[in-house]
Amino acid sequence: MNTNQSKKLKFWFAIWLAFMVVLIIATQPDNRPDKLDNIGFATTESAELYFRNVRAYHYLHKPEGGDMFDVYRLKALFDEAEPPLLPFTVYNNWRLNEAFVRLDTAYLDSRYTAAVLDSAGVVRREVPLPEIFNESQYLFAVEMYRALRDEKDVGLYAAPNDTTWIRGEQRKALKRTLTDYFKLTGSL
Repeated sequence: MNTNQSKKLKFWFAIWLAFMVVLIIATQPDNRPDKLDNIGFATTESAELYFRNVRAYHYLHKPEGGDMFDVYRLKALFDEAEPPLLPFTVYNNWRLNEAFVRLDTAYLDSRYTAAVLDSAGVVRREVPLPEIFNESQYLFAVEMYRALRDEKDVGLYAAPNDTTWIRGEQRKALKRTLTDYFKLTGSL
């Protein structure tokens, strides 16, 4: 092979490579689809390791249920002077590789009966607080996560017509807790 053919081959290879890179970039989805609609509590060892070694630093950790569960409460939510409005807690059963998200009833104000989702004052929807079952808690967490992700206003409703809106740091901390949980279970 002479040098002229070698140069042509390199030239056409460079053009092909550039075309393939542009094609790959152009056909990539904007983001990975979530799996939030599939109710599941299973975790992987790698997700648990990441959570324990990286994310757990931001959480208050306490074993509960006869050391069956490692319970994580986000410091930003539970260390503030005012109690959290939606006190989500992550329960990790490391023996069975499962994790659950639950509203911590010890911190939840009993006068609230529902969460309120509002899109810029146009659409207002009430979501009843979840039952004690894991599936109900999970579905409620999905509703709250999607509302926070989509920048909807989130609040808690107490009769008669009294809504307390979640703002500022509590909103950020709530979204962080739910994001960490859904990453732990592989839903995000």
